[in-house]
Amino acid sequence: MKKHWLFFHVKKLKRVKMMWQLIVDFKMSLIEDGKSAKTIERYVGDIRFF
Repeated sequence: MKKHWLFFHVKKLKRVKMMWQLIVDFKMSLIEDGKSAKTIERYVGDIRFF
């Protein structure tokens, strides 16, 4: 049975949402660790680029 394209689209969106949540969680941990704003900006930017 051929799966509908929407199934794959929804699955991809769920993965993207999970990745963004991981980035937000990482950013919050950097803030809690007392990292500087510039360090946070660079670390999060590097992860988004990756």
